[in-house]
Amino acid sequence: MVQNSPDDFYTLKKALEKHYETLSIEQILSYLRLSGWDAAIFLDCFPTIINHLEDISSSMQEELFWAVQHIWDIYYPIGEQSDLAFYLGMLLYSIEYFPEALEYLQHSRQLYGDDPNTMYNMGMCYYRLRQLDRAIECMTQTLEQNPEFEPAKAMRIKLKAEANRIHRTT
Repeated sequence: MVQNSPDDFYTLKKALEKHYETLSIEQILSYLRLSGWDAAIFLDCFPTIINHLEDISSSMQEELFWAVQHIWDIYYPIGEQSDLAFYLGMLLYSIEYFPEALEYLQHSRQLYGDDPNTMYNMGMCYYRLRQLDRAIECMTQTLEQNPEFEPAKAMRIKLKAEANRIHRTT
């Protein structure tokens, strides 16, 4: 960037925007590095990243984890509509970094307040971490905010049954 004008990157960005869905994870990570870990570019590329997660290696999962940290480190919230912390948390959940995903979902709550989607996904993280009581609490809060949230209804039933089974055997 020092050797080139900002217009050079803007021109590149405009050309790539039309082709995000064709980029590989490696190409997206290169683009994010080149952008200086730009949050807006991450949000634009998020659907493509999620679509490519099925077949990635553990080393690529680790690179994504580090990318999330870099993006968050340079991010300064100014009340924008897009909830970056939520999407970072969802990416981490998708690559099975559950404790770290919870941290970003907590940031989302701090910045944007309680949201049924955030609470539901926090509950799913707690479930994957085998913290059933906390998962049930999150599903209950989700349903208090949105009583028609069907996945939360089903998950709360499942969690309560599992918790009861565990309590009976201990």
